[in-house]
Amino acid sequence: MWKILILAVAVLMFSACSVSDTPSNREKEADRFMLAFPPKELIDDMVKGLSENVPPEQRDSFAAMFASSMDTKVIGKAMREALMKDFTAPELKSLADFYTSPISRSAMKKYGTYMSDIMPVIQQEMISSMQKIMPREGAPK
Repeated sequence: MWKILILAVAVLMFSACSVSDTPSNREKEADRFMLAFPPKELIDDMVKGLSENVPPEQRDSFAAMFASSMDTKVIGKAMREALMKDFTAPELKSLADFYTSPISRSAMKKYGTYMSDIMPVIQQEMISSMQKIMPREGAPK
């Protein structure tokens, strides 16, 4: 994990200097990012995560049905607009550079599994925290 973080920081530092933040550069770099990380890939990753909550014998049909019902053009348009709004051209260049690196792509393919592994713990801790800070019924306020 540290190697990936160090690589990402190095890529950000190296590539951020090479592009100015103009609207046309934001468009260009947003398009590069979307080629490296297309909306369909994002949807497939999300559907895979959601299907983990479905019984194993129903996962394939659930995933196929869910993925086919989503409009990748709508999601792609929203992604592109948000990328250009929320990130500078140097940031987008760094993200595109990162996602086109073979080691980064390999690591990011594992990120969904990683999140699936830690999400139950995070959810349980959030529930536990809410129970600690919310007044109990019948307790003095």
